[in-house]
Amino acid sequence: MKNRCLICLKYYSNKANLKRHEKVVCKQKFECNLCLRLYSSRQQINIHKCKPKKNNNQIELTQNDLTQNDLINNLPNDRQIIINNNNNNVYNITNETNTNSKNELNNNSKNDNKVMNNNFMNTDPKNFNFDYIIKEGLLNNISKYINMDGYKEEEADQFMYEEDKFKQQDEEVRRKYEKDPLKVEGMKEFFTELQKEPNNRNVVIKKSKSGKCQVYDTSWNEKGLKDITTKLCNKVCDTLFDKETSINHFMREVMGSQPGRCRMLRNHIQKEIRSASKMIKEELDMIE
Repeated sequence: MKNRCLICLKYYSNKANLKRHEKVVCKQKFECNLCLRLYSSRQQINIHKCKPKKNNNQIELTQNDLTQNDLINNLPNDRQIIINNNNNNVYNITNETNTNSKNELNNNSKNDNKVMNNNFMNTDPKNFNFDYIIKEGLLNNISKYINMDGYKEEEADQFMYEEDKFKQQDEEVRRKYEKDPLKVEGMKEFFTELQKEPNNRNVVIKKSKSGKCQVYDTSWNEKGLKDITTKLCNKVCDTLFDKETSINHFMREVMGSQPGRCRMLRNHIQKEIRSASKMIKEELDMIE
């Protein structure tokens, strides 16, 4: 399942090749039903200015089809109308947009862009304080991530609550729970899968060097990146492991009191957030 394109289902040797493939070949397309143009995201299709093909042909209406009074009463507001009452009683209607209507449309468009730029990302993901959205396919494979790093409930229970029994374990087991860096491959891959659901992306790093990020609760608010990363580590742990288990208690204790031992998970979470933030920033730049 590693480095697999979710659209064409092909496998790639590394993430860089996969991302290059997704960006160039298998990027999802969205089509406008009016102008039939293709866009790479729903955000772009929602804000684009739809321009159907122009038709400059004149429409000729004879007096038998429409009287002059009827024509005047039914004039459209957004068209420049020229009425020529010639000898043949023919009225010409040009298909040019009225100048006042053009200005009004342009003003409305500018106002729409201002609203778009003021609304950070223009999205409403899941509240940061609530649980993640977990799709059925990921839920069915959750045991794979739980057992990936080899931590066992009985050993964790002894380490946390039965010190005498734990001392009787082999040196390799004692070192794994007492001193070795926390093994987090399961949690890293699980977090990556969670981030494939757009509504789970409720943390965004807007400026990479500021040490700040944007977090969504009921709206986007600025928070300290370090504190949010710690909360994310705990949140991933609570989502993957039952809160009542000793493995969960062991993981949470290491994350809280020994941050150096779970550095790989922190770095991975920030990397995933930065990757998503970069794509969002590119979309914002295109809008602006």
